[in-house]
Amino acid sequence: MTDPGRRGLAWALWVVTILAYVVEVALLFANADLPVADPIDAVDPWLQALEDLAFVAVGALGLRLVLSQPGNAFCWWVLVAGLSFPLEGLTAEFTRFGMDRWGAIPIVVLVGWMSLWLWIPASFSIPFLLLLYPDGHLPSSRWRPALWFTTATVVLTFVASAILVEPEPVVGYPPNPLGIPALGEFINAVFLYVVVPGQLIAIVLGLLSLVARYRRGKGVERQQVKVLLWVGAVAVIFFAVDTQGGPIQIGPILNFVFSIFVGAAVTLAVLRYRLFEIDRLISRTVTYAVLAGALALIYGFGAVWLPSRIVGEQTPLFVAGSTLAVAALFNPLRRRVMRWVDRRFNRSSYDFEQITDRFAARVRDEVDANRLADDWATVVGKTLQPSAVGVWVRDGPHSSQGGSGPVV
Repeated sequence: MTDPGRRGLAWALWVVTILAYVVEVALLFANADLPVADPIDAVDPWLQALEDLAFVAVGALGLRLVLSQPGNAFCWWVLVAGLSFPLEGLTAEFTRFGMDRWGAIPIVVLVGWMSLWLWIPASFSIPFLLLLYPDGHLPSSRWRPALWFTTATVVLTFVASAILVEPEPVVGYPPNPLGIPALGEFINAVFLYVVVPGQLIAIVLGLLSLVARYRRGKGVERQQVKVLLWVGAVAVIFFAVDTQGGPIQIGPILNFVFSIFVGAAVTLAVLRYRLFEIDRLISRTVTYAVLAGALALIYGFGAVWLPSRIVGEQTPLFVAGSTLAVAALFNPLRRRVMRWVDRRFNRSSYDFEQITDRFAARVRDEVDANRLADDWATVVGKTLQPSAVGVWVRDGPHSSQGGSGPVV
């Protein structure tokens, strides 16, 4: 398929994503009063619509990537991931709607069967995205077995889902027309002992492929891998905080914002926009994570542990003192942590500052123009790492002719 054809297909998938989302939202409100198998499965239509909107946004970013790089398989997987969740939600809500209004007619049974496996492309998009990031190709031919393993796991999951029979009828859903009751326990064992471990192994293989890509890569590719690793670290922090609980209305909003953040960061990395700022982002993320942990320890020591040992209970005096101590230590501790992190995680920036400071000191004492030009070219080569550096030196203060200096 030619690039214009790929772009046309991408636009078509994007239109399908929008239509699927709009119809799904309409069905969410239409099904709001229908019974569910478990009260915990009942969701607020507005919150569910907001969460699914995040995947529509991811699909939009996938469309932007495909339009820019139509031959990149990674970009297509982002677009497919954005489409899969609205489609899965649409089929599930349509099945509930149809069963309530029309019963188990063929179209409702077919759509209900589709809802059993439409979650697979979205759920298995992560290992494929890791293996193909950022150029749509594997790091090397040695990683083909990892791709085959992931594909085989997806196929096995599809077959198991397509013939799975629930032990008890699910409220609002027809029985699986292709279900094989005799294989019910066997399929459940396949999910438990093969599919779930297989998906985890596929994700681990994808992460290892990123490590291999980073080790053999240079320049832009390394920076792109850094962006994804940074996003992964932020994701771990986000989900660790999100699982601590809170108002139920906050979760979908945070998921919406975070999904757009991840998609936007990866999109900018693939499009190579301001890639070399990732080192500063990583160092600042580590800085404030370490700073927050240190201040939390200080506050906990002063407001909780210390008063429990001295007076046996928490008192306002210790709380106020700990708060003032944290406020007073914030800036000094932040500067110290930032310098420490820059020396270890943002070494290029730290070395850049050291090199330029030493060059500025030498300039004040250097009088030989040729040696100064050589020194300047060396500094530029170490800090900016250009493919070539040219230095042009005028013959004299009033001369209109010049000669070329050293080229590095």
